[in-house]
Amino acid sequence: TTTTVTTTATTTENTSEPCATEGGKECLFPFKTVCTTAKGPCMFPFKYKGKEYDECTLYQSSGGRPWCATALKADGNMQSWTNCDMEVCTDPHAVGGPYDKCVPSVTTEGKGWCATGVNEDGIFTTRDFCSDPNCVPTPPTTTTKTTTTTTVTTTT
Repeated sequence: TTTTVTTTATTTENTSEPCATEGGKECLFPFKTVCTTAKGPCMFPFKYKGKEYDECTLYQSSGGRPWCATALKADGNMQSWTNCDMEVCTDPHAVGGPYDKCVPSVTTEGKGWCATGVNEDGIFTTRDFCSDPNCVPTPPTTTTKTTTTTTVTTTT
């Protein structure tokens, strides 16, 4: 009598190298940018003291930092404001991205930043500096390993 037993084992491993941030979080890619503030997106155009603005302004700014409206009254006048995030407000009307790697900082030389949170439209809501400003995440790869073992038993 000859008995042959064949056992096949398959293991699958997903690997990718994410980009880490200085704050210990992982970058989220891809992400888009809009002119925003710590309190949310800037609202353009807005009116303030009889003048209409379509970008961050230094008029009556606090500490020399540009600001924008974050909420408007029904007539278009500024209801609330805060300082602009100049990393993403150099062109206040542009939607940047989608970005799939750390973006060079325009305000801090030698640094790059990425999204650590995004909204349903893929626009960043929180960000941090990348630990490696030149980080490009490795796309996920799947490795499949199959092992086959054959045992033959012969009895006479």
